[in-house]
Amino acid sequence: MKRVLLIFSLLFLLGIAVPAAAQSSLAVDVLQVQLLPEYDQPSMLVIYTIQLSIDQTLPAEVSVRIPARVGDPMAVTVREADSVLRYREYTRTVEGEWSEITFLADFPFIQIEYYDTALSQKDQPRSYDFRWLSDFDINNLVVSVIEPVNTTGMNILPNLGNVSESVDGLTIYNSNLGSWSAGETFDLTLSYTKNNTKLSVGGVSGSFLDALPPWAWALIGVGMLVLLGGGVIFVRNQSDNGRSTYRQKKQRKGSRSTTRSASRGKSKAFCHQCGSPAVAGDKFCRECGSKLRL
Repeated sequence: MKRVLLIFSLLFLLGIAVPAAAQSSLAVDVLQVQLLPEYDQPSMLVIYTIQLSIDQTLPAEVSVRIPARVGDPMAVTVREADSVLRYREYTRTVEGEWSEITFLADFPFIQIEYYDTALSQKDQPRSYDFRWLSDFDINNLVVSVIEPVNTTGMNILPNLGNVSESVDGLTIYNSNLGSWSAGETFDLTLSYTKNNTKLSVGGVSGSFLDALPPWAWALIGVGMLVLLGGGVIFVRNQSDNGRSTYRQKKQRKGSRSTTRSASRGKSKAFCHQCGSPAVAGDKFCRECGSKLRL
């Protein structure tokens, strides 16, 4: 009986250990963490790019932790052979402050993205605390921060050291932190000053009017006055033209009536056939054509 219980206990422990071993044995060559504050939304865009080792057997189950407060990730994708990122189905399990995103990777390049509203445009200076908890060993942990436009006093701890420029002219701070073990955490704090809500790409958050300088407001005001004045003048001209046309038509109608009346007043003879008045000198009726009896 004791031997049976011992066997069952070993099998139970082995069942617990297998999932952990499967995840910790995941061979990750490079994990790049990109932090993009106020990039295309008024929050923090976080991108994990994972490159599995060439020795990794595929497909492989991958679990990545993200903060539970951010909800579902914006994208869980795998870069296929044609270099196109395609979405993969995933499960989300919440454990305390973390949610675990689990999916099947059938190609070695993985990208996960989410937005974190813990970075707020209402703060001054603006700040953000980032933490990464690794579920697997990493040969190279690369961390990058892309500085937002119109920013001053950028401060990053720990200091990432290397500074470069992106293709769209934004400043990039980055560093290769070397190998990282499963269960280890990486913490980073950044802060900066920014006096408007302009985003790095895609315009500005909310209404674009938030970031307009005073001179632009003045031009908009002048333009609106010009348009309003032009509209009033156009409406008045149309109204005056309408009244003038009506007056001319009325005058022409009155003139015809007067001429007709005058003609009738000068008539001294009438058609014996239809009774229409005849004008002096007429030999035939203007209405029915009968020869007048003068």
